[in-house]
Order: sequence, then C-alpha cells, then structure tokens
Amino acid sequence: MTDLQAVEAIYQHWAANWTGDVTFYEGEVASSVICGWCRVSVVPTLSIQDSLGSDGLRRFQRKAAVYINIFKPIGGVAKVLEAAEAARDIFEGKTIQAAGVTDPAIDFYQVNIRSERIDGSWMSRTVEALCNYYTHK
Repeated sequence: MTDLQAVEAIYQHWAANWTGDVTFYEGEVASSVICGWCRVSVVPTLSIQDSLGSDGLRRFQRKAAVYINIFKPIGGVAKVLEAAEAARDIFEGKTIQAAGVTDPAIDFYQVNIRSERIDGSWMSRTVEALCNYYTHK
C-alpha cells in the first residue's frame, strides 16, 4: 500500500463513519461554520524496513498519526468532549482494509483524546490515532 492509498482509505473510513459536524481535510480552508467543525489530517511518523530481498520484494512498515481537531463554540466542555469520544470510537481498535493492494490492512493501536484548548470563541480537543500499514519496494 502506498502512502496515498493509506491516506485515502483513512479518509474514506472517517467519511463513512463520522456523523458529527462538517469535516475539512488537511490542506482545505475551513469556512465560517457557526455550530462546529473538525479537521482531519494524516501525518507519517516512522518507516522501518521489515524484510530483506531484491527490488520489489522488500517490505516496509509505515507508521502514521491521524489527527482529528474538533472545534465547538465556547459554551460547555460536554459538547466538545462528546464529539472527541465519537471521533475516538471511529478508529480505536479498528483495522481498515484497503482494496486492491498487497498487505491491505491499516491497524490502529493507540487512540487518545488530547487536552482542551480555547482559541477565540472556539473550544477544541484533538484526537490522535496511531496506526501502521505496510508497503513493498
């Protein structure tokens, strides 16, 4: 699986399972949304050669972090924390299958809700979902 295939599979999984506020993806500009919104991004963190061999037969383990930034208008911790818990549930303990690739699984092994922030009139929480997948070269 390539990095692009992994990112696309993660975004598709998010879109199919998130029923909350409007989502913006990495590189998109958030419009003015009154009720709340979130941003999803995938950040590669580590690459480890997993096997030896000739070209095309080497396997690499890739690790990445998925960050979901959830923004709600100031007015209570409950709303932003409930949304963060719902976002965590989408990835925690999950394995995503990407069609048409060798080693199609993306395994999520650690998903955490990070501390609360206040920025202007917004409260936010960040969900960090760590995962790994494999690619061949």
